[in-house]
Amino acid sequence: MVFIAGDETKASLKARGLTFEMILEAITAGHAIDFHPSPTRPGQMHLILEIGGYVHVAPCERRGKTWRLITA
Repeated sequence: MVFIAGDETKASLKARGLTFEMILEAITAGHAIDFHPSPTRPGQMHLILEIGGYVHVAPCERRGKTWRLITA
């Protein structure tokens, strides 16, 4: 799977001290734990990954052949 950063940095990322680059690095480094459908947003998936010893959920949506990260 190919993941790309979202369109803009969200306040929720800033509040957690995260960046899209950190999420993409965690995916590349093999720190993705699981991938589940969103229970509240049809068409979105939740990517569960570990960054810095903490588990984060990064919602994402399909965009053609890639997955666009929304926030974390």
